[in-house]
Amino acid sequence: GEFDKARTYFDQVIADPASTSSQSLLAQAYTGLGDVKYQNVRKVLATKPDKSKLPEIQDALTDASLDYLRVAKFYVSEAGDELFPATVGVARVWATQFTLGGDKDCPLAMRASSFFYAAHKMLRRGEQQRLLTKEIKAFLEKRNDACGVPGEADKKKADKKKPK
Repeated sequence: GEFDKARTYFDQVIADPASTSSQSLLAQAYTGLGDVKYQNVRKVLATKPDKSKLPEIQDALTDASLDYLRVAKFYVSEAGDELFPATVGVARVWATQFTLGGDKDCPLAMRASSFFYAAHKMLRRGEQQRLLTKEIKAFLEKRNDACGVPGEADKKKADKKKPK
């Protein structure tokens, strides 16, 4: 119910011809629309849906990622406060798609990682950055295991073994 009302509002803002003259307003609307779509998917995933629903869920996640990407890539100069939520939104959506796809789409996981890093760079030290760091580390561990990417500890071991 609440998501549907918000989605209707954001759709109206985007469709309003007056909105086309304000990339800042469009950035807010597309970030909000991405949030609504992603939260709807999370709500569905919490019910442990049947595997037959996965293609539909993946499509909804793709739609959310496109809304976030519009802000993170096209409205960057005008996005203002929306740049961080859009950037981290892309990362979270792609991380979710990676998980739902059975941890097999390693290029997608790498793209999610790059957006996580970009979002992390936008934050100052503090609780929000600490929580995002924790989320990123958990995702990287999963990605590294699934995709055979050496983790930091593995890199340090390899560096010690290299002849000098």
